[in-house]
Amino acid sequence: MTEFLLATLRRTPPAAWVGLAAIVVLGANQLRTRLVSAPRVVLVPLLLATYSLCAACAAFWRAGPALLLACWGAGFALGWAANRLLVLPRGVTAVGDGFRVEGSVLPLLLMLSVFVGRYVNGVALALEPARATQPGYAAVAALVFAVPAGIYAARGRRTWHARHAPSSLTAA
Repeated sequence: MTEFLLATLRRTPPAAWVGLAAIVVLGANQLRTRLVSAPRVVLVPLLLATYSLCAACAAFWRAGPALLLACWGAGFALGWAANRLLVLPRGVTAVGDGFRVEGSVLPLLLMLSVFVGRYVNGVALALEPARATQPGYAAVAALVFAVPAGIYAARGRRTWHARHAPSSLTAA
């Protein structure tokens, strides 16, 4: 088992490690209170959802487009609903043309979960490429790919609505 893990890590493309480093830097930035521009509040969730859907389609389209899109949509909805429990972001205040967002470790953990999910899927498909055409595997993977996109979209919506709230949004 140890040899398998070491061999997998050695065969991982350098771009994956660069991506992981970028995720850690971006996530660490969200540990502190910061100002976020209004366009970023809209664009980041939109880009993440687009990336998630394109990645799922690229990997699993041959397993069945209708199944893939339905499962991705269900995962997105599940992520959206999960944000009601996570209450991300906590402590948002509209400031001028942007927002003041309190720091949290949850965005970093969410970004790392995206990386781990994609990494594990990449390894699984490298070991057994036929999984990409198996409807059951594709359905679960599409669902898992979409949950973080739904959470980020709900997070962006919650942030945006701070502009219309009489005071800052805080966790209940």
